[in-house]
Amino acid sequence: MYTPAGGCSSPSTLTVQVGDIPATPATPIGITSQCQDGPNTTVFVIPVSGADSYTWSVTPAGAFDNVDTSVDGQVTVNWAANFFGQAEFIVSATNGCGTSLFSGMHIITINPNPVAQITPSGPYCVSDQCFQLSADQTGFWSSNCASSLTSDGLFCPSVAGTCNVSLTVVANGCQGTATSQINVQPAVVATITTPGTICEDDAPVALVGSPANGVWSGDVSNTGVFTPSAPGSYTATYAVDNGGGCAATVTETIDVNGLPVAAFSYSAQCQALTFFNESDYSNGASFFWEFGDGIESSAENTSHVYNQDGSVAVTLTVTNACGTSDTTVNVVVIKCVGVDENVVEELSLFPNPTNGLVNVFFTSGKAQNYMLNVVDVTGKVLYTENLNNFVGQYNNPIDFSRFAAGMYIFRIVGEDGRATHVKVVRD
Repeated sequence: MYTPAGGCSSPSTLTVQVGDIPATPATPIGITSQCQDGPNTTVFVIPVSGADSYTWSVTPAGAFDNVDTSVDGQVTVNWAANFFGQAEFIVSATNGCGTSLFSGMHIITINPNPVAQITPSGPYCVSDQCFQLSADQTGFWSSNCASSLTSDGLFCPSVAGTCNVSLTVVANGCQGTATSQINVQPAVVATITTPGTICEDDAPVALVGSPANGVWSGDVSNTGVFTPSAPGSYTATYAVDNGGGCAATVTETIDVNGLPVAAFSYSAQCQALTFFNESDYSNGASFFWEFGDGIESSAENTSHVYNQDGSVAVTLTVTNACGTSDTTVNVVVIKCVGVDENVVEELSLFPNPTNGLVNVFFTSGKAQNYMLNVVDVTGKVLYTENLNNFVGQYNNPIDFSRFAAGMYIFRIVGEDGRATHVKVVRD
């Protein structure tokens, strides 16, 4: 009541309301874990009665780049790049009477993204076999390569070029990717160019290897020069490296043709003569027969029927693949002879057919030189025995088991070039 100096008074009433500071907030709520470099995270407070605002504390300071509290009752954190570990959130409530104690702690665990290390490898060649990529962890492999790569890391270099392979690994729900570059080089193809037909009397021949600057070995010089010296088969090997780990080797066979030596024998049945080519020659040789009566032949082995008895000079010319020739001339006797004029007498071969030994028996009434041959159907001489100044009985075996099954000709050639022959079957 108020009473002024004049003694008058007037009553007045004032009501005062006394409030409390806000209660301590409950522990904030939100996610409890996420991956490194993940999205922004928001944590919420359960509203406190009587609170006008909230004050947040987020630690450690290095966990975030920015903390946004502009929305009442929540905090949004923009995580610092590459941060991992635990972040702690507490909150207090404030009104006109004061500020509450901080709440319990909400913890968010930031899991690190796994970091894989791919073992460097290469370079590789298109011709290489498939190989297994390796790393310090297991995961899922992928690439932008034209060559194939399986998800478990089997890489097959089939297309030249540079590309990237990637390994993705997962740990604690977080994902990391490592990338490595692979270089696949084109395959090296080595070749040798030879001049073609080579004969033993040719000059040294320079072979050509490609690509250049390779290494020669085999029957050639270190510069790739081959010197023919004798008939036969020789080898030249050329190895080349591109300097980047890709290499190739090629080997070629060089056939050297020998100088031809012409020779032949014949057998006669009256005026029908069969000629057996006994020349020494290499593959690719050609033959030219002149029978002395104007008739010619280019067969390897041949026959000819004369129209009268007599003696003629038969010529055989053998030319090798290099064009070198040799010629021989034999005088042959054309005569329909009786049995007593055969090359030998009492000729017999038994058993015939055979699969092993054949006993050869004959009688020579006069001393002379004989040549015994076994010839196949192509005229190739497989067996030769020379009898010098032989007279009397011959009785010896020849082993046909060394020959393949088929038909063969056994022949006896006398000094005058005439021959008696018998067919033998090897079963």
